[in-house]
Amino acid sequence: MEQIFKLGSVSNAAKARRILTNKGIRGRLTKTEEKDEGCAWGIAVVGKDAQAAASALRAEGIRYEAL
Repeated sequence: MEQIFKLGSVSNAAKARRILTNKGIRGRLTKTEEKDEGCAWGIAVVGKDAQAAASALRAEGIRYEAL
């Protein structure tokens, strides 16, 4: 199972992926589609890495919405 962190723009998602990669966490860029908001970008990580990914993103000041 994957956890998706919605970041809004592709540039924010790419920055988040770089941060996670530097922490040894693998993630992939993905498009999210929500009926009321249109398309947005996010990063998907495997479930076992979700908590570490969330901590790493918060530590770097990256705002996200977990889906």
